[in-house]
Amino acid sequence: VSQPALSMQIQELEQELGVRLVDRRRQGAQLTEAGREVARRAQKAAQIAARYIDSEAQPDTSDAAIETGSVN
Repeated sequence: VSQPALSMQIQELEQELGVRLVDRRRQGAQLTEAGREVARRAQKAAQIAARYIDSEAQPDTSDAAIETGSVN
């Protein structure tokens, strides 16, 4: 992803969330407190997704039985 494209995506996310995520200055950019929180939560979500993908790639070796039936 190019820097201009990433900047645009961050600005769109800021508009959607209604909060500034990045302080932009001549010296560079830094995450705001809200930006750090969003980054922390995104990182956690990515880790959960990766664990899910890894678990789905493994064959199910459990001996758990599934009971079926109906209620009248």
